[in-house]
Amino acid sequence: HFLIAESQHSSGNHEQAVAAYTEGLKQYPNSFYSPDMSYALGTLYFQMDRLDEAVATLTDFVTRFENSPNALYGFYYLGYAHFSLREFDKSRDVFAELAEKFPASEVAVEALMRVAESAFNLSEFETVIHVYREVLASYPDAPVLDEATYNLAWAHYEAKNEEEFISGLRLLLEGYPNSEFAPDARFTLGDHYFNNEQYQQALNEYQLVLQDHGESKIAREVPEVLKNV
Repeated sequence: HFLIAESQHSSGNHEQAVAAYTEGLKQYPNSFYSPDMSYALGTLYFQMDRLDEAVATLTDFVTRFENSPNALYGFYYLGYAHFSLREFDKSRDVFAELAEKFPASEVAVEALMRVAESAFNLSEFETVIHVYREVLASYPDAPVLDEATYNLAWAHYEAKNEEEFISGLRLLLEGYPNSEFAPDARFTLGDHYFNNEQYQQALNEYQLVLQDHGESKIAREVPEVLKNV
């Protein structure tokens, strides 16, 4: 059944592959090939956007075959299946377990970022702050440090930590001036000062958007905003 399923899978015959994997697991639930069939079936369900079935199959896979070489990506796809279903409490927990079990893996940082994103969707802002700080402290060479810094600032905003919000935006601009998030961070600072009636500081920030990020999308909004400063 495993070889038949693999052949169907590689040929793009997904329904036939599902049937073969399912029958194989039914007849031989604890065979040598069971972990591979379970993982392949779960990820195939995910690929087919049959997310509830992906969740059920991958949950069974990571529970029964935690020592499988595919366990890492079993958690990975299970987390994304929950996330796609907007089951953010479950995606938070699965991605957190992945990061804890496989901290040196190539997807550990991505998993932590999804923990934070899931928690953000649940308005668990103290958890979000903790996780982004963990990314910044534990993975200093990760390619997403600017994103983590920017999102950490916004988590502080949602948690009503105004000083940390502003200092976080400044930290992004100082540490990652060429980040894709820099134009929005600078514009947000302008808005902050404008809303606090600190008009000269607001003017300075808006002008820096034009000076440093003139080609950005947000820069197009500056001329209209300056009419009110």
